[in-house]
Amino acid sequence: MNGHVERHTSVSVTGDASGVVRRTMVEETVIRVDGGDAATTSLPASDGMGDCFDIDSCCDAREKAMIEALRAYLRPVNAPDCLIDRLHRCIRSAAQDAAREQR
Repeated sequence: MNGHVERHTSVSVTGDASGVVRRTMVEETVIRVDGGDAATTSLPASDGMGDCFDIDSCCDAREKAMIEALRAYLRPVNAPDCLIDRLHRCIRSAAQDAAREQR
Protein backbone atom coordinates (compact mmCIF):
# COMPACT_ATOMS: atom_id res chain seq x y z
CA MET A 1 0.00 0.00 0.00
CA ASN A 2 1.38 3.40 -0.94
CA GLY A 3 -0.42 5.36 1.77
CA HIS A 4 -1.29 5.04 5.39
CA VAL A 5 -4.52 4.95 7.35
CA GLU A 6 -5.15 7.21 10.32
CA ARG A 7 -8.00 6.53 12.71
CA HIS A 8 -9.40 9.26 14.96
CA THR A 9 -11.99 8.40 17.63
CA SER A 10 -14.13 10.81 19.60
CA VAL A 11 -16.18 9.52 22.55
CA SER A 12 -18.95 11.52 24.20
CA VAL A 13 -20.62 10.29 27.41
CA THR A 14 -23.80 11.97 28.65
CA GLY A 15 -26.40 11.25 31.31
CA ASP A 16 -29.90 12.44 32.10
CA ALA A 17 -31.71 13.32 35.35
CA SER A 18 -32.88 9.72 35.92
CA GLY A 19 -29.28 8.50 36.00
CA VAL A 20 -29.39 6.80 32.62
CA VAL A 21 -26.00 7.06 30.97
CA ARG A 22 -25.82 7.30 27.21
CA ARG A 23 -22.65 6.66 25.33
CA THR A 24 -22.18 8.10 21.89
CA MET A 25 -19.14 7.04 19.94
CA VAL A 26 -18.17 8.68 16.69
CA GLU A 27 -15.35 7.18 14.66
CA GLU A 28 -13.83 8.95 11.69
CA THR A 29 -11.37 7.24 9.38
CA VAL A 30 -9.07 9.36 7.26
CA ILE A 31 -7.23 7.77 4.35
CA ARG A 32 -4.24 9.50 2.85
CA VAL A 33 -2.48 8.11 -0.19
CA ASP A 34 1.00 9.15 -1.31
CA GLY A 35 0.24 9.56 -5.01
CA GLY A 36 0.49 6.66 -7.37
CA ASP A 37 -0.38 5.58 -10.83
CA ALA A 38 -3.52 3.76 -11.75
CA ALA A 39 -3.28 0.07 -12.42
CA THR A 40 -3.46 -0.35 -16.17
CA THR A 41 -2.71 -4.04 -16.35
CA SER A 42 -5.10 -5.86 -18.61
CA LEU A 43 -6.02 -9.30 -17.33
CA PRO A 44 -6.96 -12.24 -19.54
CA ALA A 45 -10.51 -13.51 -19.38
CA SER A 46 -11.01 -16.57 -17.20
CA ASP A 47 -13.74 -18.84 -15.96
CA GLY A 48 -13.10 -17.81 -12.34
CA MET A 49 -11.96 -21.26 -11.24
CA GLY A 50 -8.99 -21.01 -8.89
CA ASP A 51 -8.46 -17.30 -9.51
CA CYS A 52 -7.39 -15.03 -6.69
CA PHE A 53 -7.92 -11.29 -6.60
CA ASP A 54 -4.49 -9.65 -6.93
CA ILE A 55 -4.62 -6.21 -5.38
CA ASP A 56 -1.23 -5.17 -6.73
CA SER A 57 -2.12 -5.78 -10.37
CA CYS A 58 -5.78 -4.73 -10.25
CA CYS A 59 -5.93 -1.64 -8.02
CA ASP A 60 -4.50 1.84 -7.97
CA ALA A 61 -3.08 3.40 -4.78
CA ARG A 62 -6.41 4.88 -3.65
CA GLU A 63 -8.23 1.57 -4.07
CA LYS A 64 -5.47 -0.24 -2.16
CA ALA A 65 -5.78 2.24 0.71
CA MET A 66 -9.56 1.76 0.79
CA ILE A 67 -9.17 -2.04 0.87
CA GLU A 68 -6.70 -1.78 3.76
CA ALA A 69 -9.10 0.51 5.66
CA LEU A 70 -11.96 -1.96 5.16
CA ARG A 71 -9.77 -4.86 6.29
CA ALA A 72 -8.79 -2.96 9.44
CA TYR A 73 -12.46 -2.23 10.15
CA LEU A 74 -13.75 -5.73 9.43
CA ARG A 75 -10.85 -7.57 11.08
CA PRO A 76 -9.86 -5.43 14.08
CA VAL A 77 -6.77 -6.31 16.08
CA ASN A 78 -8.67 -5.88 19.36
CA ALA A 79 -12.27 -6.75 20.17
CA PRO A 80 -14.65 -3.84 20.89
CA ASP A 81 -15.15 -2.92 24.56
CA CYS A 82 -18.81 -3.96 24.48
CA LEU A 83 -17.83 -7.48 23.40
CA ILE A 84 -15.14 -7.73 26.09
CA ASP A 85 -17.70 -6.64 28.72
CA ARG A 86 -20.18 -9.28 27.52
CA LEU A 87 -17.50 -11.97 27.64
CA HIS A 88 -16.53 -10.98 31.21
CA ARG A 89 -20.19 -11.09 32.31
CA CYS A 90 -20.63 -14.50 30.68
CA ILE A 91 -17.50 -15.90 32.35
CA ARG A 92 -18.55 -14.50 35.75
CA SER A 93 -22.02 -15.99 35.36
CA ALA A 94 -20.63 -19.39 34.38
CA ALA A 95 -18.23 -19.34 37.35
CA GLN A 96 -21.08 -18.45 39.73
CA ASP A 97 -23.25 -21.26 38.30
CA ALA A 98 -20.40 -23.75 38.69
CA ALA A 99 -19.81 -22.62 42.29
CA ARG A 100 -23.53 -23.08 43.10
CA GLU A 101 -23.52 -26.58 41.61
CA GLN A 102 -20.54 -27.61 43.73
CA ARG A 103 -22.34 -26.73 46.98
